[in-house]
Amino acid sequence: MTTAIALPSLQLSKDEQAVLMDLTTQLQKHQGENLIKEQYYEAKRRMEDLKIAIPPTLSNLMCCVGWPAVAVDSLVERLNFEGWSYEGDGEDRDPLGLDEIFLENDLDVESDVNHTDGLMYGTSFVAVSSGLDDEPEVVVTVESPRNMTAIYDPRTRRATSAFLQIVDREQRVVGGRLILPNEIIALECVPMELSAAGVGNMRVVDRNKHNLERVLVAQMINRPRSGARGRNGHSEITETLISHTQSGMRTLANMEVAREYLASPQRAVLGAKESFFVGEDGKPVPAWKSYIGRMIALERDEYGEIPDIKEFKGASLESFFGQMRTLSQLVSSEIAVPANYLGFETDNPPSADAIRSLEGRHVKRAEQRQKTFGRGWSETARLCVMVREGKKFNELPDEIRKVRPQWRDAATPTFAATSDAVTKLIDKGVYTPTSRVTRDKLGISRADQRQMEIDDKKTTVTNLVASVRQGVENARQDSQVASLADRRAASVGQPG
Repeated sequence: MTTAIALPSLQLSKDEQAVLMDLTTQLQKHQGENLIKEQYYEAKRRMEDLKIAIPPTLSNLMCCVGWPAVAVDSLVERLNFEGWSYEGDGEDRDPLGLDEIFLENDLDVESDVNHTDGLMYGTSFVAVSSGLDDEPEVVVTVESPRNMTAIYDPRTRRATSAFLQIVDREQRVVGGRLILPNEIIALECVPMELSAAGVGNMRVVDRNKHNLERVLVAQMINRPRSGARGRNGHSEITETLISHTQSGMRTLANMEVAREYLASPQRAVLGAKESFFVGEDGKPVPAWKSYIGRMIALERDEYGEIPDIKEFKGASLESFFGQMRTLSQLVSSEIAVPANYLGFETDNPPSADAIRSLEGRHVKRAEQRQKTFGRGWSETARLCVMVREGKKFNELPDEIRKVRPQWRDAATPTFAATSDAVTKLIDKGVYTPTSRVTRDKLGISRADQRQMEIDDKKTTVTNLVASVRQGVENARQDSQVASLADRRAASVGQPG
C-alpha cells in the first residue's frame, strides 16, 4: 500500500497573490514619506532655500537643527518597557515564562528601537517566530516600517496579513516573507528582476505552516485615530515641526551669511597711496592680508600726513538669536517639552517642583504612548506563548488573558521622594514591604526582584528553623516539661 505525501505548493494562489500585491503597494506608498521623516530625524534633510537672502556661493551651506530628534528621543527616554506582569494574586510571579523570553531576546534594548521607529514613522512592528538550533526557543525581532507593512483590522485590533521585505547591502529587494494567519511563505526575487524600486517577480521558496490562526506580527501604532488613515498612526515629526525646523535652518544659514559679510568690522583708509596695497613683487596684496597686517603700519605721504583710518562697527547677530528663541518656543509648544530641552537656559535654575510642573505635559504624553504601545506588547506576549506551546490562543491557560506590559514610571521623581512616598503607603497599610508592586514602585529591576524573592524565602526558612530550635531549648529549661519527660522515659523502660 502506498501513501501519498502532500508537498507544499511552491506557487502563490490567486488569493495570496492579491494579498501580496496589496501589501507591496501599501509598502511602496509610504516609502517616500518615511524617508523624509528619517532624514529630519537624522538632521540630513536639506534646507529649502527661498533664494532671497543667501548668495548662490553659499547655497550649499549645511545648517542642521535637531528638533525632530528631540521630539522623538525625549519620549523614547521615558518609555522604558520592563517586561510583562500578571493581574491577580497568584503565587507564581511568571507562570508563562515570559521573563525568559524577555531576557533571551534583549527586549530591554530592542524595545527602544521599536519605540524610536514607532514615534518617528508613526508605526512599527514586532515579529515572532520559532528559533533555530542555536537561537532562543522563541525569537522576537523588531522590524522597521521601511521594510514591513501589515493590513490592520480595527475590529480585532490585530493584523490580518503582513509582508516583510528583505534587502541586500545595496538596498536591493532580494526576497520577502508573506505572513498569513496559518503560515509564513518565504519568497525570493527572480534574479533578473532585482530592483531597488520594487519587489519585482517573486517565487515561493518555502512554506512554514503553523496553523495558529494568528498573524505572528504585532503592530505598534503611534497616535491612532479613527478612519483608514488614522489606523496607520502618525509621526511625532508633524508638519508643524517640519515647518519650524526649516525656519530654524534658514535662520542659521542667514546668521552664517551675516557673520561672513556683516559681522566683522569694516575699515576704510582715506588718503592712502596705491603702493600701500602692492607687495614687493609688484602684485596687489590680498585684501585679507592688508586687513589683518599692514593697516597697523602706514607711512606718511609726501606732504607728511598720515592716512586716516575709519572703522565701521559690525552688524549684531542678536536678531538671529531672538528669532531662534521664538522658534524654539513654538517647537516647545508643539512637542510638549520645556524650553531647556531645546538648549535655552534661564539665569535662575528651576526648583525640583518647577521642573516637574514644566514636564507635566510631556510626562502625560509619554503615558499615553505607553497605553498605545502597550497594546502591541501585550499581543507580542500572546504570540510568544502561542509559538512556544504550538497552541491556538483559545487553547492557552487563562493566565494569558491577565498579561499586561510593565512600564517604568514615565515621570522623573527623585529616588528619595519615591522612597518617602512608598514608605508612607507601607506605614498606612496600602502596600506590603515584600510586595512586587512595592518593589516596582521603587524602580527595582526584575532581576534584582527575583534575587530578593530568593533571599526572602531563605530568610523565612532560616527564621522558622531558628524558632523551632529556640522552642526546643525553652522546653528543656522548663522544670515541668523536664519532669514529664522523665516520667515518660521511666514508663517506657518498665516491662509490660
